[in-house]
Amino acid sequence: MNREIVSHLVAGYPTLEGSFEVAKGLIDGKGYALEIQIPFSDPSADGPTIEVACSQSLKLGFKVDMGFELIKRVKLYSPETPIYLMSYASIVFTNGVENFVKKAKLYGVEGLIIPDLTVGADEGLYELGKKYDVNIIPVLVTSVPKNRVDEILRNSSSDWVYIALRGGITGSYTEITKDNLDFLDYVKGYNKHVMAGFGIQSKEQIDVLDKHVDASVVGSYFVKKTKELFDKKMDLSKGISQVISDLRE
Repeated sequence: MNREIVSHLVAGYPTLEGSFEVAKGLIDGKGYALEIQIPFSDPSADGPTIEVACSQSLKLGFKVDMGFELIKRVKLYSPETPIYLMSYASIVFTNGVENFVKKAKLYGVEGLIIPDLTVGADEGLYELGKKYDVNIIPVLVTSVPKNRVDEILRNSSSDWVYIALRGGITGSYTEITKDNLDFLDYVKGYNKHVMAGFGIQSKEQIDVLDKHVDASVVGSYFVKKTKELFDKKMDLSKGISQVISDLRE
């Protein structure tokens, strides 16, 4: 499953219909899976690019239920494409943790990525994921101590684990170091599928990651390209399809 890309988009950006066109492009360009982000007014892990996209989506009136309807449309377009729903704890709490997990299952979401809810401080999210057969994908940074890695992965039933290749926020270019790669290899020893991202913007980075992960996560790069295409009034679906195809070559 090498050279796979988990692509990221912000629901409702640049418009609600535009985000569906972006999803189609990412699928048509052979992305392995989609990570669809519910926009939030205070996205603590996201850099300026995604922060602006979230802000614009919210200004246009985006609501959480619109995100689930977007997922429904994407699943109708491509039932076999896995969808990982990314959001923050505040949104999950506001909608009710169990209700949120049940709705995710109902709409065909394969996994939830909630970076500010971790094992042991998760308000029951991980147990509810087991109850409703929804992967709750843990997010680890490469600096987390190995005893904490052990604790999190022993208590996670998810097939996948998400590795953020550095602390801080997304968007800036990430140098992939030997320490990063050693950490990825360590986590793969847990017999988990590993996706890794934060600052992935080039084929060269994906080449480096390729032997150490099951999928690279590309986020801000696609959001930047979406803005460029939208500003030029170009076809979002065709344009984004070409962008991801170029990364996968």
